[in-house]
Amino acid sequence: MARADPDRFNNNEFLKKTDVQLNALQAGIVVVKNNLVTFASPFVDSAGLYNQLQGLPKGSDSHPWGPKINNRFTVNKYDFTFSDQSIGTVYVSPI
Repeated sequence: MARADPDRFNNNEFLKKTDVQLNALQAGIVVVKNNLVTFASPFVDSAGLYNQLQGLPKGSDSHPWGPKINNRFTVNKYDFTFSDQSIGTVYVSPI
């Protein structure tokens, strides 16, 4: 979806519905646009979240789910470009 319709990640209604669906799967979502967190699931939100995300090591990690953020394992990171050419990233993390 980040590649096919990236502007959906600007839509708070879409993000809230997606968050509810992910919460049912014990996961949360964080959206970053132009180096600012624009949406974060309450389960993963915390002070300094963006800095923690930026501090993730590049490449693989010894944990099967990737490195930890707030004692939770990150699952996936998707980089994309919004239609206005701003840089975006979506993180999905188990809660």
